[in-house]
Amino acid sequence: MDTNELMRIRGEQVTLERERREKVSQYNTEASALQAFINGLHFKRTASEDWLLEETARLKRIWELQTAIAGLDERIAGLKRVSGI
Repeated sequence: MDTNELMRIRGEQVTLERERREKVSQYNTEASALQAFINGLHFKRTASEDWLLEETARLKRIWELQTAIAGLDERIAGLKRVSGI
C-alpha cells in the first residue's frame, strides 16, 4: 500500500472517529433525557399520552444512534485492519 492510500485511509478514519464522537454525544444526551423522564415517572406515577409519544420517539432515536455507532465502529476497525494502523 502506498503513502497516498495510507493517507486517504487515515483521513477517512479520522472523519469516521469524529462522526462517532458526535453520535456518542447525541446518544448520551438522549439517554440522560430518558433517564430524567423515568425518574420523573417515579414521582408522578402517571404520564400523559404526549409524554409517552415523545419518549417512544426518544427510544427510537437512541436505537438509531446505537446502530449508527456500531456501524461506525465496524468501518473504523476495517480501516485499521486494512492500513495496519
